[in-house]
Parts: sequence; C-alpha cells; structure tokens
Amino acid sequence: MNNYLILIISALLGGFCGAVFAMYLPTWWFAPRLRIVDIDPHGSHFRLLVHNSGRSAAINASGRITIKGITETDVLGTKKDIAEIRKSRTGEEYWMETNDAYIRVEEWATGIEMEAIHWATFPSEMKMNINPSFYERLHFVYSDGSYAKIASENKYVSRTKLKLNESKRYYGIAIVSAENAKPSDPFGFEISLGDNGRALVKSCSARLFDISGK
Repeated sequence: MNNYLILIISALLGGFCGAVFAMYLPTWWFAPRLRIVDIDPHGSHFRLLVHNSGRSAAINASGRITIKGITETDVLGTKKDIAEIRKSRTGEEYWMETNDAYIRVEEWATGIEMEAIHWATFPSEMKMNINPSFYERLHFVYSDGSYAKIASENKYVSRTKLKLNESKRYYGIAIVSAENAKPSDPFGFEISLGDNGRALVKSCSARLFDISGK
C-alpha cells in the first residue's frame, strides 16, 4: 500500500513540476531583457543606451527618470517667463530651442519622480518596440550652456531647466520597462558642470542616488 501511495505522490509531483516547467520555462527563455548599458553623448545631447539582450522584442518599452536634490534655487524660469515663451512658440519648433518646461520655479517642490522621457530615434515617441539584440537610445539631457534641460515624454517640451555651477551635483536613476519585460536594474547618473561650461553627464553607482536624496 505504501508503495502505491509513493507512486501516486511521485506521479502527481512529476506532473506538477512538468506543468510548471512547460508554462514558465519558455516564457523565461524567450523573454526580452532590458538593460541600460551606458550614457551616449552626442554633441549637446545625452542619451541612455538601452540594450535588449533577450530572445524576443520588448513591446512598448519606455524609460523613466528620477532626480533628487532639486531645490527652488536650482530651477530656471518662472511661470511668467515660460508663458511668454509659449506665446511665441509654434508647434513646428523643436523643443530644445525653447525653455518651455513643466517644472517652474514656483513648482520646484514637485521634483522629478519616475517621469517619462522620449526615445531619440525618429519619430521620437515615449514608447517603442526594441528587437532582440538591438540597441536604442533614450534622450534625457540637453545642454548648450551652464544649465541642463531635462527631457519629458514630449520631444518639443523640456521637463525643466536646471542651473549648473562648480559645486552643484544632481544624482538620479533611470529605469526601462516594457509590457512583456521586467524593469531594468536602476542605472545611476550624475549631472554637473563640465570644463566646457556645459553639462557633464556620467554614470555612477545607483547607491549615490539614495545619498543625494536625503
């Protein structure tokens, strides 16, 4: 009797394990895997280089950034300044040529918390598919002076414009996710004033992000 019971239990366990492997192993094996590899500087533009090392396309992949340590004195542009800019701006104008920002001096406390950014490829959209083994770029910072324009999900609008000086450092993290993929590991970055009088954006440990946000 005991032998029959052992056989029944073994059969049930074997069937259960087989079903689990049949259901989840193919998903795990073929799933897209997203990773932010590095920062890709291109003139005054800084992009995040994203790689899909999985075996299937990442569907509707999108990127988000968080930047801590922003104070009222760090944000350029008042509501009045930006309202005047918006009056003169047309829909055809490229957003990097404007100071049209979501975060104004009066609203600095809203900060940048898991805010969406857009892809650098044409047409620039918030979401896109990334084929397996492909690299794509997310635009997140632009600088042609002693400030850093932070991108939004809209290529025509910067999220905010941050002041830069010799002593100021902004720390942040970026994450990429997709409908059919787990979020990437957090990618740490630092924004400071470079020797050329423009923003210097470089990777750093994501743990520095916690330190700067305290």
